[in-house]
Amino acid sequence: METLVQAFLVCSEESTVPFTVRLSYTCSDPYAATVRFPTVDDRHAPTTWTFARSLLEEGQRVTSGEGDVKVVPCGPDYTGLELCSRAGRALILLSAHDLRGFVEATYRKVPAGSEHQFLDIDDDVSRLLGDTH
Repeated sequence: METLVQAFLVCSEESTVPFTVRLSYTCSDPYAATVRFPTVDDRHAPTTWTFARSLLEEGQRVTSGEGDVKVVPCGPDYTGLELCSRAGRALILLSAHDLRGFVEATYRKVPAGSEHQFLDIDDDVSRLLGDTH
């Protein structure tokens, strides 16, 4: 499942740059959500971050996460996504309404507490061990 969400890169208190991110979720990786950022030109691949979907859910109410990813409520209209990497830090504001709709849809697909039912542990272990049967 994928959805496009309006976003803003915060450059300063007075300056933001609008763009669109692609949020995706798959039942085969039920604990994770992915955010794909557009490229600035054709020479670079889109940047993709994958993290716990629970961060997106919790971060709409209270600051969630630590380290590389934090999700922060920013009033009724926006939810902040703070990202940190070797390349630097970024604050992205996401439409709270769009984000809420996406997160609710993921929990309709895979309700909280039932994620383990969607995992194929045997296949995951085989891949980790390099089993090609």
